[in-house]
Amino acid sequence: MVNAMLLCGLMLACEQQDCQYGKKQFIHFLKIIKIMKNIEKAAQIIKLLVLDVDGVMTDGSIYLDAEQELFKSFNAKDGMGISCAIRCGLQVAIITGRCSPIIRRRARELGIVEVCENVKEKRSALAELLQKYNLSLNETAYVGDDLNDLPVLTQVGLACAPADAVEEVKQVCHFVAEKKGGGGAVRQITEFILNARGDWDKIVIAETRRPDGAWDGK
Repeated sequence: MVNAMLLCGLMLACEQQDCQYGKKQFIHFLKIIKIMKNIEKAAQIIKLLVLDVDGVMTDGSIYLDAEQELFKSFNAKDGMGISCAIRCGLQVAIITGRCSPIIRRRARELGIVEVCENVKEKRSALAELLQKYNLSLNETAYVGDDLNDLPVLTQVGLACAPADAVEEVKQVCHFVAEKKGGGGAVRQITEFILNARGDWDKIVIAETRRPDGAWDGK
């Protein structure tokens, strides 16, 4: 769909009365197409998806009483996207600076095995995951929203952010979702990766056929 929109833009640029302006627009759209193709190519080889929690899986709000965190709000569509990614063979991990039983419960519900909590240096946590699963940075996508995510975002093959991430984060990311953290950003990012890998259509077909056949992730 993105390519079709870009092609329409190219056609409109060519019809401009000012030929010089049309030429500039044409070159601009060609650059955009090249960038999009490079990002899609990066997404095709992703094997590990790493998520921050506050501001990515949630809207960033933290609800506390005098002793502990009371609750977090998660998005069901984000959850479906994560589950689909796992079913398609992606390793999904959480790296967060906080420590919360709520995070661990949500991870169990979604089938996320790797939950790294109370992390002060996210690069070290990621390095341990890469070593454990024998993966490279180029095979890794990371979703973050704030300054403490920058050390990881500037290293991975596919750096992603929700729409309401801080500007410094969005400037270094390959893919910025149209949705906000906790509001569908993770779903949009997982769909993009699975589409690039050729997995999304398989998921849709499998879900359409339920409950007759069980999805096997292939």
